[in-house]
Amino acid sequence: MTMDMKTTAILMDPLDVLFFRDGRPFNAGDSGQSLLPQPRVLAGALRTHLMRCLNADFGSYTKALREKGSCLEAYAATPGLEPLASVGFRGPWLYVDKNYSHPGTSASTGPLVPAPATLVERMDQRGEAAGMDLLRPMPAGQPLPGWPYSSGAPLSAQPWADCASAIRPLWVPGAYSWESRAGYLDSDMLASVQKGQAVEQALPAAAFYEWEPRT
Repeated sequence: MTMDMKTTAILMDPLDVLFFRDGRPFNAGDSGQSLLPQPRVLAGALRTHLMRCLNADFGSYTKALREKGSCLEAYAATPGLEPLASVGFRGPWLYVDKNYSHPGTSASTGPLVPAPATLVERMDQRGEAAGMDLLRPMPAGQPLPGWPYSSGAPLSAQPWADCASAIRPLWVPGAYSWESRAGYLDSDMLASVQKGQAVEQALPAAAFYEWEPRT
């Protein structure tokens, strides 16, 4: 039996500040950072909302959950909650609407995704940012830098040949150093990266989070 899956986008517009953080202490003088909620946190909140919309008997669901040990199996075993057993969630992501404005930042309307770890910032000899590069696997026929190399022997006869055939380091040629820069990509930037093209600059997190000094 084949089931037709439907995707529904949910845009959450908060009425007040949303603050999600990790479990580190948040005492006076300590620094804390609000992040996006974990996917399981969002999924739990949405599932609870859907259960209320279906007038769920939470007592019956709790009993089924204790017996089954899995929320999906408990949904299937609780009358009225069977549809939730086939519901999945993705996200959350930040979303830029047409009214968004931030000094020095321009983003196209739509969701934002975290910049991949392969997108790095190139640093010049003075330690200043000189653009963005996209790390790529080193070509298979090129010796691995820093690995022992037997002069005169083919690459296939090198002691690391078996490892190098399956694992290739991410590499950008050039006399530069690179640093990872956390940030976000809009849909246009993501399309460029998927085509193997670096972007000029990832969108900084400071453009989407409010910073509040605490003493």
